[in-house]
Amino acid sequence: MSQNIESSLHETRVFPPPAELTRSAAIAGTDAYQALCAEADRDPEAFWARLAREHLVWTKPFSTVLDESKAPFYQWFNDGELNVSYNCIDRHLPALADKPAIIFEADDGEVIVSTYADLHAASANSPTP
Repeated sequence: MSQNIESSLHETRVFPPPAELTRSAAIAGTDAYQALCAEADRDPEAFWARLAREHLVWTKPFSTVLDESKAPFYQWFNDGELNVSYNCIDRHLPALADKPAIIFEADDGEVIVSTYADLHAASANSPTP
């Protein structure tokens, strides 16, 4: 008996996303995606530094993108400081206050939807360590 698994199905169809989704997407199509991949391939440190500066709020900006001095224990942005809670929740208010931030489905099927405003209120009421 042969141990090889063969497949007779060779899928070649492409299912493009709906136009409305493409218009509102952060990456507008395959060409934009491939351009991002090419940018990352050319200079990974510059690519991630650009994204970190564009998409995160730093309380102390980083000067080093990647510290390879203790390889294989690499450190990214190790001299920068940011507030993760602010970047995940606060900076999205008030524009996204009523939008779902987390959708949790429990094992029993119960679904809990937490908005950015819910998370902000919960974190504001949390004790500070």
